[in-house]
Amino acid sequence: MKQLLLFRHAQSEANVTGSLHCTVPGPPLTSNGREQAAALADRLAGTDIAAVWASGMTRAQQTAEPIARSHGLSVTVHPDLREGFVGDLHDRRDDEAHELFDEMSVTWFLDGDLDFRRPGGESGREIVDRLGGALDEVVAGLADGQTAVVVSHAAALRLTVPQRCPGISPLRALRHHLPNTGLVEVEVTAGDWFCRTWDGVKPV
Repeated sequence: MKQLLLFRHAQSEANVTGSLHCTVPGPPLTSNGREQAAALADRLAGTDIAAVWASGMTRAQQTAEPIARSHGLSVTVHPDLREGFVGDLHDRRDDEAHELFDEMSVTWFLDGDLDFRRPGGESGREIVDRLGGALDEVVAGLADGQTAVVVSHAAALRLTVPQRCPGISPLRALRHHLPNTGLVEVEVTAGDWFCRTWDGVKPV
């Protein structure tokens, strides 16, 4: 059995402003976000961690760095762990943009239409294939019994994990938003994924 601790990054400047910012490198963490990242490192101090991974986005790397440092590790950056690109909604902060983003999420999560995309953006299927492939690389780098920390992004994680873990329905993922530093615990045994907890709650 191998274990993945999948975290959403800490609070970023985009979170505070409500920006749908999704390009690399993107905005950094806020001062509160840096405190959240430090607290997360403290929380994991007693956990045996073999590897720390993050997306190429600044907010993910700044969240991962205190964890890696406290375990004497370096952060491995994988570009495919980044957030999904929302095309014409990128960096918008208005109510209409957020409503359109929510409609796209419903199309992906509830209608199951992963081929849908905003103009110029990624489809749900492209996000799942990209992030899923990166997570497969993380798992392949672990020996049996080892644990890896992965710092990624809310929408990409919520969309991808239910495609791998039978115990998590897309509806549950849609309803249970991952907060900053929210955690999804996953066990992988012989290629089979099992979600132990979703933001501290065991799947029903």
